[in-house]
Amino acid sequence: MKKKSKNPLSKTFSSLLLCKTALLNSKSGVAQANTFSGTVEVDPLYSSAVTLDGDTVLNGTTVVFDGNATIDGAHNLSANISNGTTFNGTIGGSTPLSSIIIGSDDISINANVTTSGEQTYQPFSSSPGDIVFNGIFTTSDSSISLLGSGTSGVSLGLSGDTTIDVGTAEFSIQKGSGAPSGGIIYSEGKSDVYNLSITAGNITVPDAIGVAGSLGVVSPQLG
Repeated sequence: MKKKSKNPLSKTFSSLLLCKTALLNSKSGVAQANTFSGTVEVDPLYSSAVTLDGDTVLNGTTVVFDGNATIDGAHNLSANISNGTTFNGTIGGSTPLSSIIIGSDDISINANVTTSGEQTYQPFSSSPGDIVFNGIFTTSDSSISLLGSGTSGVSLGLSGDTTIDVGTAEFSIQKGSGAPSGGIIYSEGKSDVYNLSITAGNITVPDAIGVAGSLGVVSPQLG
């Protein structure tokens, strides 16, 4: 009996279907590459753990890293996100990052962040109050800086208990060069009570600290 010949297009079609499925999953934040290096265009929702394989620059518009999207690796991480950035997964929990620089209209970090070097957060927005912390932010005797842009001030809002520990280095909130004011720490929401602890060699907050809750400051100089 003569055997039926296999359709060569069947295997090709199956492969194309699998590739298309993987691409769709990538766009929806389900199955994405977990190694970053160089310049990376980030999807609006990212849901996978990330390992930095080299210094990395993230580009995007509005980006959310959910709770599964942890980031590790002893490299520098920068982000240029035009609208808003939210990190809900731990950063540097297994392997501290070398440094982190986040630039975005709105910056919200609801996770612990650990680096061996500096941490810098700078909103692009023209209005103050665009950085929100909720977690533990730690460096190895390197500074954490919150920077205003141009004539804008910058404020840090707390959406949960927050600890900042830079050892003997400086924690600072710096308004833009032409801003008349804008450098405060406050608790988000009138009825919310959150605790803030800062350990630093120097603390610079131009205007005020007004946290509804306990405030523990360990620093030889408060500016």
